[in-house]
Amino acid sequence: MAKLQEHKVIVNTEGMRLYLPWDETDNVFIGTKIEIGELGKSGTVQKYPLGTKVVYGERVFRYAKLGATAQTEGKLLQMPVPEANHGNRVLDARAIGATAINITPVTTNITKDQYAGGYFHVNDVDGEGQMSRVKSHPAITAAAAGLITLYDPLVKATTANSEGSLTASPFSALIIHPSPPTARVMGVPIKDIAANEFFWLLVGGPVAVLTQGTLVINEGAVASLTVDGAVAPFALVEGAPNTSAGQYVVGWVMRVHADTEYSLIYLTLEDS
Repeated sequence: MAKLQEHKVIVNTEGMRLYLPWDETDNVFIGTKIEIGELGKSGTVQKYPLGTKVVYGERVFRYAKLGATAQTEGKLLQMPVPEANHGNRVLDARAIGATAINITPVTTNITKDQYAGGYFHVNDVDGEGQMSRVKSHPAITAAAAGLITLYDPLVKATTANSEGSLTASPFSALIIHPSPPTARVMGVPIKDIAANEFFWLLVGGPVAVLTQGTLVINEGAVASLTVDGAVAPFALVEGAPNTSAGQYVVGWVMRVHADTEYSLIYLTLEDS
């Protein structure tokens, strides 16, 4: 059975707090320290589990992975829309306590460990309503059953009539937020990131962000409805009653700069 989620907090001389995650396989905390300069680095080697948290002063970061398209600093990134062909899929019969289950995707293949660190849940029929975190899985060809290994054991039995879904970590395969956003906005990179690299994503606190329109100091900043990756001023849409009409508040304005420039935004996607 997987160990309950826990963290070890490491504080360096600059006051930076690293929340080290627990490795259920080796029964150790992952990592030992982090330096200030590392927050501005990226690379193809994964150093921490996705979602690992660092707090540095007023700024909060999460360890993330970019998708297949390179992105520049100072633009809002979102999680990708879940793959439809990896949801509502046929499962096999498993007893309570099982830590592996077969799932059969359709049309779209699943790459090796694409969903590692993400989530599996039973969405319909026998065993519905339960969720487990994904530990690992092989590459799975569409229309063929593949074995998903889980951290958390099943709490209900499944049958061949059960239907399940796979969802990646919200910090995996990030993309620039299309305008308007099509999924949860996750944060802003503080440096240019190459395709498929791991990096520290800023999710809370001050950061320079691409601006669309005329922002107002101390008022809300929303994900732009017309410019990818940008923030825009919050504005109510007249109606009965007035509504925010799909505007997604990501923070508040600390310093205003002109349209197409980069304003200072205090992100509120996550607190310390």
